[in-house]
This record gives sequence, structure tokens and C-alpha cells, in this order.
Amino acid sequence: MSKATILRCLEEIASKLVELRAAVEKLPEAIEEMPAGPLASQGSKDTTSDQLQAVQFVDKQQLQPLVAKAFAEMGIQGEPVGAEKVQEMIAACGVKPEDNVFSRGIIEMREE
Repeated sequence: MSKATILRCLEEIASKLVELRAAVEKLPEAIEEMPAGPLASQGSKDTTSDQLQAVQFVDKQQLQPLVAKAFAEMGIQGEPVGAEKVQEMIAACGVKPEDNVFSRGIIEMREE
């Protein structure tokens, strides 16, 4: 696999991520109010711990149709593929894991 091909793949992935981010930003807030817990009784407000706990209470049943719609709009179909399967697919294309091609590409993009 050539460097140009890999860069083209990364550009396609980046484009899809931009589309996904836009779709997610359109989603309504789906975080339910949490009952007051030990952090609330200590008087903490807007702490990272509070925010992390709130994420645990997202109603995934409400999100599923919204995510399905976003995926359909982006043309994403089928069942998710596990990480091991993705690694096998990448290896089948001739990419060697020890080359760290994707990591290097991400690092280069960060340095721009």
C-alpha cells in the first residue's frame, strides 16, 4: 500500500468523522438528571467527576434511533466490525503493524 493510498484513506476517515460530529451535535441532550449523590452533598459544582457520572446515565435506548439515522445518512450499514477484524483487514491490504503508518500519519497531522 502506497503512502498516497494511506493518506487518501485517512482523508476519507477524517471526512466521515466531520460528518459524524455534525450529526452528533444535532442530537438533543439525552442525559437524564441524576439524583443527588455524595458529590452534591459536598457542595461541588461542575466538577469533572460530576460530568463523568452524568455520562453513565445516558439513556442508550433513546440514542439508538438517532445514531441509526445518522449512520443511514452517512451511508454506514451493517454490523460493527471488531478491532481484531479491522486489524486483519488492514494486514490483508499489506500494511505491516510494526511500521506504525497510521500512528505516524496522526502525529504528522497534529504537528501541522
